[in-house]
This record gives sequence, C-alpha cells and structure tokens, in this order.
Amino acid sequence: MPIASNAPETSDSEFTWKDFQQRCNSELLGKYGNLANRVLVFIRNQFGGVAPSIDKLEPVDEEFLKHIQEIASQAAESYEQFKLRKACHDFMELAHIGNVYFDSKRPWQDAKHEADRGRLRTTLACCLECLKHWLSYRFLSSLRQLSAFGKCLAIQMRWRKGDGRGF
Repeated sequence: MPIASNAPETSDSEFTWKDFQQRCNSELLGKYGNLANRVLVFIRNQFGGVAPSIDKLEPVDEEFLKHIQEIASQAAESYEQFKLRKACHDFMELAHIGNVYFDSKRPWQDAKHEADRGRLRTTLACCLECLKHWLSYRFLSSLRQLSAFGKCLAIQMRWRKGDGRGF
C-alpha cells in the first residue's frame, strides 16, 4: 500500500526507499497499528480476548459505522477504476476516523464503571468493524503479491552483488 499511494497515475512519480519507510512507519504502523493495538488490548483486558458484540448504538456510533461503510465503498470504487492513490487515501482515512472515534468514545473511562460496560462493548465492536474493512480490503491480496515480488527482487539484488546469499 505505501508503494501504491505513490504510484504514477496522471504524471511521473519518484520512488525512494526513505519515503517508503516513512509511509510504512507513519501510515501503516502509526495509524493502523495504533488502532489495532488499542482495540485488541482493550478486548483482551476487558473481555478476556472475546470480541464483544454491539449492545446499544448511540448516534455517534451509527454515524461512525455509516462513515466507514461510505469510505470503504469509495475505496473499492477507486480501486476498481485503477485510481490507486485515491483508494490508498480512502484506505488510510479508515484508520484515521477509527482512531478519532476511539478517542472520542473514551473507552478507558467506560471500563471503570460496570454500568458503562454496554457502551464499552459497542465502542470496541464498532472499532472492530473498522478493522474488518481494512482486513477485507482488496489491497491485501496485492500486498501479498508485492511481498513475494519484493523477496524475489531482494534475492536478485543480493545475487548481483555477489554476497553469497543469492542463488
């Protein structure tokens, strides 16, 4: 995905390993890694690792679920039209709004009070919906293919350098 977000569509683009590293760290790890870690740690600590189900939706929850569905649909449409930059942007927007939603719901406060357990379940279940959109996203199959390509490229580069770790 970091490569696709910098792919040429209407003009040339410049690839650098530094930019690739920065995008992986800030976008994938910083946004998605942060959201996944926060949600999964809460689920482990508060519900014994069992994914909670939605209890009662508040208007903010309904709006969040609607928003992630809209963004996922936009991303899928962009991907189908080979607009990879737009699809990547939409894809990363899911992580952003997931983190904003998580912060706005303050699950750490709901975890302190038994009366708020239903609200906590709903918050975490909604965050899981956001993460599911990411996990089911079409880029992932492309990433697996890209990863295999990258491994082959790395082997070829080592072989060309003659460091003995190639073929």
